[in-house]
Amino acid sequence: MSPRRGFTLIELLVVVAIIASLAAISLAGLSILRRQQKIASTLDLMTNVTVAVDAYIREYRRLGNATDSSDFLRDPWNFFYKDQRLHGKTPMLEIKLERLVERLGSGAIKRPDAVHTATHISDFFGSTPTNVLSFTIFNNNKGTGANFAYAHCIILRSSAGTLGDPKDDLYYAYSADKASWRKLKYNEVAEFIANLDPVPAYDPKWVDPLSY
Repeated sequence: MSPRRGFTLIELLVVVAIIASLAAISLAGLSILRRQQKIASTLDLMTNVTVAVDAYIREYRRLGNATDSSDFLRDPWNFFYKDQRLHGKTPMLEIKLERLVERLGSGAIKRPDAVHTATHISDFFGSTPTNVLSFTIFNNNKGTGANFAYAHCIILRSSAGTLGDPKDDLYYAYSADKASWRKLKYNEVAEFIANLDPVPAYDPKWVDPLSY
């Protein structure tokens, strides 16, 4: 009967190295999977927002007051939910409170205590509300008077977890010419706007959405 032979130090080191490599690959794959899940969830949320926008502009033709969209940018939740409730109408968008944030000025935000205090819609990236869905809006006039105002182009954007880097952001774009939405990549946004009729004044500064 031959004596037992134990593992050598080299063999143990090889096994540890293999286990460490497999663990690293698994963690990398899990990280990619989690990001893909967040992207899918955010795109689903953005789709719900586009449906609400469609319902809103069918009734009011524009986003914001008169031809100035700033009020909408400061408090989009007001137009989808609060103002509708105030006038006894069915809200155009209802989502969970955890997807809402309250803007406090100077880029500061917090989780709201109730839906009626919310101002913005956060996406699925991050455990704190560092990302919110942001809008760029081009309202336009045909003829004279506010009655002719209409939503000409709307860009809905999520920073997708990397604030300050627009290249991996998620974009949906609306064109009144087509009366429809398109999912765009970063390098397609400028071309989309350039093909509008008429072409709006455009400053391609896709910055941190908290600055909107």
